[in-house]
Amino acid sequence: MIRDTSLQDALLTPPPAQKAKRRALLVGAAVALAAVAIALLSNWSASERSVSASRLRIA
Repeated sequence: MIRDTSLQDALLTPPPAQKAKRRALLVGAAVALAAVAIALLSNWSASERSVSASRLRIA
C-alpha cells in the first residue's frame, strides 16, 4: 500500500507585507477606475448634438 503524504503538507500564508501590497494595488486600481469613469461621464454629459436630427435620414 502506498503511504499518504498529506501530513507533510503545510498551509503557507502570505507575508503581511504582501497582503498590504495587494490591498494597496486593489485600492489604487479602484480609484483609477472611478476617476476614468467620472471623466468619461462628465465628457459625455457635457457633449452637444453634432448633427441636427432633421438632417438625418433613417431607412
